[in-house]
Formats: sequence, C-alpha cells, structure tokens
Amino acid sequence: MRDNPQIDLVETDAARALGNNKRAEIALARAAEKAQLVGASLLLAKARREQAWLYENSGAKAKWKAQFARQAALLGREDGAV
Repeated sequence: MRDNPQIDLVETDAARALGNNKRAEIALARAAEKAQLVGASLLLAKARREQAWLYENSGAKAKWKAQFARQAALLGREDGAV
C-alpha cells in the first residue's frame, strides 16, 4: 500500500488545502517516482501535471520547464508516439 502513488497524490491535495506547498511538492515527487517505477503512466502524467501547476503558481516555471519537456519526450517514446 505504501508503494501506491495514489496515496501521495491524496497527500498532495491535503497539503495544498492547508497551504503547505513544500509538502505538496515532496508528495508529488514521491508520487511521480512510484508511478514511474510501477509503470503507471496515467498516474505519472497526473503527478507531472500537478507538479507543473504547482511550479507555475509558485513562480518556479522556468526552473522546471526543461525537466518536463524531457519527461514528456520519454513518455511519448515509451507510448510509441514518437
């Protein structure tokens, strides 16, 4: 159960509701890592989308833009889209 990325996504929602963006950021990173390890591409995409929203709204967009572009390219290749 502790390896389930959905738990971390729920923790993210709770942290954001409390205004704790740092905790949300950490939970999202865990969710993305776990999703990638188990091959849950939809959960990985959800975690990455939530990370993008968090970074966009915290002013850190430029810092993470390249990382998301690389991840998107990798996901596309895995899916056969590229």
